[in-house]
Amino acid sequence: MGEEYYVYEHTRNDTNQIFYVGKGKVGSRRSKTRNGRNQYWHNVVNKAGFTARKKIVEIIDEELSFLIEIERISQLRELGFKLCNLTDGGEGLSNPSAVTRAKLSEVNTGENNPFYSKKHSEGTLIKMRASALARPKVTFTCPYCLKEGGGGAMKQYHFDNCLMNPAASSRPPRPVLTCPHCEKKGDVGNMKQWHFDNCLKNPSALPRPEVTKEIKARMSAGCLAKPIIKCPYCEKEGKSNMERYHFDNCQMNPSALPRPKVTEETRARMSESRRNMSAETRARLSVSQLEVPKVTCPYCAKAGRTGAMHRWHFDNCRNK
Repeated sequence: MGEEYYVYEHTRNDTNQIFYVGKGKVGSRRSKTRNGRNQYWHNVVNKAGFTARKKIVEIIDEELSFLIEIERISQLRELGFKLCNLTDGGEGLSNPSAVTRAKLSEVNTGENNPFYSKKHSEGTLIKMRASALARPKVTFTCPYCLKEGGGGAMKQYHFDNCLMNPAASSRPPRPVLTCPHCEKKGDVGNMKQWHFDNCLKNPSALPRPEVTKEIKARMSAGCLAKPIIKCPYCEKEGKSNMERYHFDNCQMNPSALPRPKVTEETRARMSESRRNMSAETRARLSVSQLEVPKVTCPYCAKAGRTGAMHRWHFDNCRNK
């Protein structure tokens, strides 16, 4: 059995006069909801209230229900009824066309929006937050990879598209773009964000702002002010990244998932990519390595890159 549609009427509670005609789908409660109404409809309802009158027609054909809605609106207007309908009906808003969507967007954008330049009061925000927190949280577990998440997101994005789902359709390869200025290749998002108009070799690109010593000092002070977090398994200390990346993946965590092994095929591909590296790329890497600032260990006088020395050497130096 297909979906059923109906045409309904709204009447004022003070005069029992019809002021709106609409079309809905059986089971959607469209005739009784206040959402998705225009400002004129809300003005009448706020003043007099409304009653959803008995359905005029209930039919399987959606196009026919639109025609009946159009005919009923035309009939009531000829009889002198002042309706809140902004159109003649039959727009097909259950699945509007691109033209209709553009018109609706234009009508409700900027100053045309009834909530333009307004803000919710603190009391309203508190009520909205309490209502959101009171909603029962439904968690679903993917039967293929055992990932957990909220009901809506998991159903919409994960179940049918899970990489471990044998019935999932293979994902299309991401398009690769080439920057016309430096000929670097990459995926669409990163290339559009960092290359093309923003490429360093683009002569018309805007110069990037310099990071002054004052900004660097503020950034350094902000990093040093972050609290130190200690891993409960290996007692390693770090910043907020510890909780995000280390705790669940710590090698001493008994419940941590085993790390994937690097296969011989992957090693061969990595070796081949290194062998096929161009001389220009090797020269750029060599120059970039020389430009990396180095620090010296105060215990054994060993010199190395700042990140690696702070992370692996200072606290573990044998001469400490």
